[in-house]
Amino acid sequence: MPSDGVDPASEAIQEAGNGGIRSISTTPQILPFASPILPHADSPLEKLRPATYFSARPARPLSHIVMNALTRCLETFWSSSIGKKLVVALTGIVLVLFLAGHLIGNLVVFMGPEPFNAYAYFLHHMLHGVGIWVFRAVMIVMLVAHIVATVALTRQNRAARKAYEHPATIQASKSSRTMILSGLTILAFVIYHMLHFTARIGNEYNSLDRYKTTLHGVKGEVHNAWLMVIDGFMWAPATIFYVIAMTLLCSHLMHGVQSIFQTIGFRSKKASSLIKQISIGYALFIWLGFISIPLAILVFGFGR
Repeated sequence: MPSDGVDPASEAIQEAGNGGIRSISTTPQILPFASPILPHADSPLEKLRPATYFSARPARPLSHIVMNALTRCLETFWSSSIGKKLVVALTGIVLVLFLAGHLIGNLVVFMGPEPFNAYAYFLHHMLHGVGIWVFRAVMIVMLVAHIVATVALTRQNRAARKAYEHPATIQASKSSRTMILSGLTILAFVIYHMLHFTARIGNEYNSLDRYKTTLHGVKGEVHNAWLMVIDGFMWAPATIFYVIAMTLLCSHLMHGVQSIFQTIGFRSKKASSLIKQISIGYALFIWLGFISIPLAILVFGFGR
């Protein structure tokens, strides 16, 4: 029989020899359903709430997961040379189309003051004046992205390849070798051009009464953009800088347009000659169109 005060489940019966002598051990045994051992009273875990021992990690919002995935994709895209080339090509397409549209608008100056001032008034009041600023913001983003991607791609390519033992064997046009130089010069011209005719800093185009005129169908006075262009290009340094910048732009376009076709996969051995002719023709069209305005004013006296 079990001894008094001892749980039957904790008794261990041992038999010794053939005599059948049995002894009862009263040492308590840990049962399968016993309570778990808790941390020591001084342990940091003891100070935590019991619910935190087995708390699950909270699920992240779906928007957070999507943003992380999108960020990783963009980082992978930008770190590759193909990604940078696509950025250069896509922004280049936007800038090339802008040049054609901007040139067509500028050539309206040859039609006289009334048509050109009406064109300028339309641009500055498009969508109640908001359209011109939205367009400018988009073009600035395109220009900055184009420059950053081009510089990053050039640095990556130079770091990846070793110097050629015979530099004369490199088959590259002069335009392609001067893309960075011509691009930075064009950037400097764009900044000057916007300060000159857009912000009108360092001149009196906004203050003098001679730069105010009227338009048919428009109440009040408007800015005389036609006279501003005439007076702006009568200053020889401005015209010279303009012609130099347009010449570098022409060189830039000769190589850039061909690179766009190659990046988007339209250039092949059969189409290479045609694409080259299109690039040269478009570059010459842009160059002749833009330089015709300042030269006509300064050299031939147009508008005087």
